Amino acid sequence: MPAQIKINPPFRADHIGSLLRPRELIEAFHSFGSGRLTGEAFREVQDRSIRDVVRFQEEIGLQSIADGEFRRASYFSHFIAAVTGMTDKESHFTFTDQSGKQYPYRGPHTVGKLRRERGISTEEFRFLKATTKRTPKLTMPSPSTMHFWRGTEGVERTAYAEEDELFRDLVRIYREELADLYALGSTYIQMDEVPLAMLCDPHICEAVRNRGEDPERLQRKYIEITNAVLEGRPQHVMVGMHLCRGNYKARWLAAGGYEAIADQLFNQVRVDAYFLEYDTPRAGDFAP
Repeated sequence: MPAQIKINPPFRADHIGSLLRPRELIEAFHSFGSGRLTGEAFREVQDRSIRDVVRFQEEIGLQSIADGEFRRASYFSHFIAAVTGMTDKESHFTFTDQSGKQYPYRGPHTVGKLRRERGISTEEFRFLKATTKRTPKLTMPSPSTMHFWRGTEGVERTAYAEEDELFRDLVRIYREELADLYALGSTYIQMDEVPLAMLCDPHICEAVRNRGEDPERLQRKYIEITNAVLEGRPQHVMVGMHLCRGNYKARWLAAGGYEAIADQLFNQVRVDAYFLEYDTPRAGDFAP
């Protein structure tokens, strides 16, 4: 007798979200960025690439289907594009490769009052939902993403004199976005959480202290605002948290097991599932 297929997320085999881009899409990003490709033509390449990758996921038997994040320049770029008052600047943290060479990284920077001018991921979701008959899975950057990379230096005082005021506006924007996604039929959302995973690394924690902040306070605050974002969501909506130490072209941002954040992470965060890196030299084992 064949095994019964689980019809509700999370699934036994679940894709985390981003996929390697096909050559045509990589070239289209470069051509669009340099002005050699129109927005309409760029969109056509993105649409075609997403249809292909959706078909690929369905053919190999996955029940949750992602769009590969093929419309995004980074995991948070679409957020900055849709929210007034935010740009990007060089992060306090860098990528490192196996030789120890470091590579700069840009993170969100707040320059004015934050306002959600349009849907952040809504159009991505509309297209994905119309392209698959299986469970469309939407990924979104965690609220901590919008603060951690530059810390207090990443918020212009003319925009927010008080940090908590910034966090309140972020919570409001996320709730607005999630409400629209629920209305469109989204039932499976993945929160991509990099800062909490980075705070597993004692070197990162030391860097946070050196810039005048308390890493334990940041852990508590990031969990608090994440819970506030997810408060009151419909019962049929499943939210998972993906913890990532920053992986890009064999480079990474941090290392360290979950011991430093395990108590807060597994006992306080109000998500339904966790997607964890583990059992590797950089992610530690599963004991935590």
